[in-house]
Amino acid sequence: MKEPQDWHTLVPLLRGLHSSKRTPNFLLWEFIVRKAGEAGMNSVIIDCAEQSHRTGFSLGDYMLAELLFSNLHTKAESAGYKGAEVETALRQAKRVAVLMNSEDHAPVDKMKPDPRRHPNIISVLLELSAAHALDAFGGKDTLGDVRSYAEKLLGTWVLRGKFDSIKYPKKNIRKVTDLPSVRKGIEMALQVEEIKKDGKLSQALRERLRELKTPADGARA
Repeated sequence: MKEPQDWHTLVPLLRGLHSSKRTPNFLLWEFIVRKAGEAGMNSVIIDCAEQSHRTGFSLGDYMLAELLFSNLHTKAESAGYKGAEVETALRQAKRVAVLMNSEDHAPVDKMKPDPRRHPNIISVLLELSAAHALDAFGGKDTLGDVRSYAEKLLGTWVLRGKFDSIKYPKKNIRKVTDLPSVRKGIEMALQVEEIKKDGKLSQALRERLRELKTPADGARA
């Protein structure tokens, strides 16, 4: 797909493949999601997810969810965490988070992380909400998102490092490591007024920052 408009043919194509029982495998989904991010067409992937029962695309697979959220992180980062790009990325991330709680996107493999409760996914939501608060609301947590995602990140931190790799068919292995958003999200959250004023919460976040200097499995580097 060479032009942005070409991506709008993806959903009908996937619906046709799925109805004919030729749904893409993981490697092809991974390729599609990555290329969509590079083309700035994350919205098309979200459309695929919203029609999961017709496209066969599920965010219940941790690596696909991580890749989509990584795309949203990259979009905001490339815009310097300012302006409409950040607002759009946050809106899309929230939209995806809601989708992931639906039956179509429920994890089915207990040998893979649950993306709905993984620090990597939650950290992107924290990063984007903090960036939006700093950019649009003068550093105030007007929407309450920063506190909410900060508390969720702390509540799921124990799952960091529970899985260090995921095995796929034909000896394909994907590593699960801390995304840049984990550190960036905490650092940006600590700049938000309400977080700075909450001694207990800000201290807990600083402690997690220090832990990031240690590998996720707890071993010393």
